[in-house]
Amino acid sequence: DAKIPGEAPDLWNRKEEDVIKQLDDLKMELSHQPVSTVTGDGGCLCIVRKSMARVLSVIHQAQEELEEVQAKPLYLRPKKMRVIRRRLKLHRESLMTKETQWMLRLYSTRMFAVKM
Repeated sequence: DAKIPGEAPDLWNRKEEDVIKQLDDLKMELSHQPVSTVTGDGGCLCIVRKSMARVLSVIHQAQEELEEVQAKPLYLRPKKMRVIRRRLKLHRESLMTKETQWMLRLYSTRMFAVKM
C-alpha cells in the first residue's frame, strides 16, 4: 500500500517525480479500496481521498508559481473589450502599402518659401 502523507510541507520538500509517483500510488490504492473494505484489511476511503487532494493541491500550486514566472495562461490575462482586442498592433497599423507610399512621394506636402 502507498504511504499516506502526513502534511503538505513534507510534500513541498520532495522532488516533482516523487510527488507524482505518490499520487499514482494513492490512485492505485483508491481503486483497490472497495475490495479491501469488504475483506476488512483496508483503511478509510476518506483518508486516501484527502491525501490525494493534498498531493494534487501541492502540484497545482507549484504549477501556478511556475506559470507566474513564465507567461500567464489565457484565463489569467487581463480581459479587454472586443474592439481593443481586434485592433491592429501599432507596428501593423503604421505599415503602408506600395501604392500609398508612391502617392505620398508623388503628392507630398509642398514647402514654399514666403517673402515677408
